[in-house]
Amino acid sequence: MYLMLDMEVVMVKAFVLYFLNIKSTHGYEIQKFIQLNQMDDWTKIQSGSIYYALTKLEKENKIEIIREEHSEGKTRKIFAITDLGRDALQDTLLSEFDQHIHTVKSDKFVTYPFIQDIDKDKLVQRIQKHINDLESECKNIKNWEMLKVGEHTLGITKISFEMMISSLEYQIKWHESLIQDLDRCIDESKKVAEMIRDLDFSAINDLSPLLETSDSIDVKQIKASILENPNEAEEILSQLIKTIKK
Repeated sequence: MYLMLDMEVVMVKAFVLYFLNIKSTHGYEIQKFIQLNQMDDWTKIQSGSIYYALTKLEKENKIEIIREEHSEGKTRKIFAITDLGRDALQDTLLSEFDQHIHTVKSDKFVTYPFIQDIDKDKLVQRIQKHINDLESECKNIKNWEMLKVGEHTLGITKISFEMMISSLEYQIKWHESLIQDLDRCIDESKKVAEMIRDLDFSAINDLSPLLETSDSIDVKQIKASILENPNEAEEILSQLIKTIKK
């Protein structure tokens, strides 16, 4: 059971390391950032898994408690990333680029915004290797299709081959686009990191009652926009923060 839980929170742990690599903070702020960004809805990164991930990472010596803060009867542990944690973050993010995109909630869709601290040359090499592997796999399936599909082949078999080939071709395009736009992705990643560094998201969350009654902010529309355009979530969140700060 614990092994299964570990597998389920790999990207949650990576996200915690990513956040703590930007600034030292407590689990509550990381949890509220996820909730405000609606990451619960469009990724596998769940806010409810944050404290489990923090416990595991501390036991693995990838993060450490640097102090405790006391406010309104609550005690919050402030965590900082360790050198071991930084290495683990790099390894986890790089290894994610070896994985297939299996679902619409693939971890890979939220990996590229975290890449500002990854060695660029290593990342390009990793992505290009994966593209080569995908191309080889796609070629093999097309050869298999030529052998298996004929005039009397069941429709579902034909569609199965079409889906497999189409999936691989789109994955190739996705990774080629990532290499092409890598510098821009890194720049955007740095902007997100700067926003995280400058803002206290636990305090912003405390303003949620004001947002619900504000005439200038349509929270439902913001949520819908993020769900419809998950790759633009960082920009949508940034616009929301600017509106709040006015």
